Amino acid sequence: MSFLTTVQKFFAKLSTILILFKFCPPSVLYRSFTVLTGISELASPFVTVQGVFNIRRVGSFPSNTSYDKNVVTKPVLLYRSGDPSHITLAGKQKLLDLGVSTIFDMRAEVEGGVKTKSIPVSEKDPEAWKAVKRVPVPIADAQWAKDEEEVEGSNKETSKLEKLMKSFEMNEMEAFRKIYTNILDIGGDSYRTVFEFLRDHPEERALVHCTAGKDRTGLFVALFLMLLDVPDKDIVEDYALTTAGLEPILPVLIARFQNIKAYRDNWEGVQKMSSSRPETMQMALDLIREQYGGAKAYLVNKAGLSEEDVEKIRNNYLVQA
Repeated sequence: MSFLTTVQKFFAKLSTILILFKFCPPSVLYRSFTVLTGISELASPFVTVQGVFNIRRVGSFPSNTSYDKNVVTKPVLLYRSGDPSHITLAGKQKLLDLGVSTIFDMRAEVEGGVKTKSIPVSEKDPEAWKAVKRVPVPIADAQWAKDEEEVEGSNKETSKLEKLMKSFEMNEMEAFRKIYTNILDIGGDSYRTVFEFLRDHPEERALVHCTAGKDRTGLFVALFLMLLDVPDKDIVEDYALTTAGLEPILPVLIARFQNIKAYRDNWEGVQKMSSSRPETMQMALDLIREQYGGAKAYLVNKAGLSEEDVEKIRNNYLVQA
């Protein structure tokens, strides 16, 4: 099992919030969600969508575009979030009100040995919801399924998790660098699909998510904002907002992780791995420049976009201040 696979197994545990969704009525769950963090009172860019955590708008950034300093990004480029598979009927209507027409899912078909759940369909869904497209753009190792079978019923999984936690405890930044390099190396095709949507549908709004809305989603957003010449400090600050975005589910996660020996015995590593520190994203921005030549070069060489595609995307989302 690769390093990234083990990481994805970790964040798949975010699905433990299912416990709350299973046993609490949506109204109670929603009240708990907002009371825990006050997220309904958080200033923009966070939005409240029932049953979805870490969801916020991406947009209204300054741009350091060389030919015109009086340029900014559009107010809404897209929305980003954690796993939305437990969205309520009210949450679906809220996404429609926000103009979301397409949802891109970067999760693997199986994460943490469990098949990932899609957004449920209900007879009570708003009629317009039926037109919302769900597009799978998984970023996961091809070895995942094979590795899952190999560790089934053995202690190999535990030892790999322990190794991963210890790597974060010993050198958090190097551990994140390894994960993010892996995501960027294997994620080109998935990222291309989303960027092609941005190229062809600039007036539509998308929701992009993975499990936590932090790493796979965070790198996608970073590439997009880098392409638009958004200053590093703004990209870093956007990434770091995930700390607030994940806060509602932390009590559930802590209770769950404390029952798993590999996590309980390596708690410092768990805390570091689940973090979204500003310096982590700054490292990722430096990595994209040093290893891939920048966002434009990455999208052309790794994601297969043309230079004309890249320029069209820039034109679509940069406007006069």
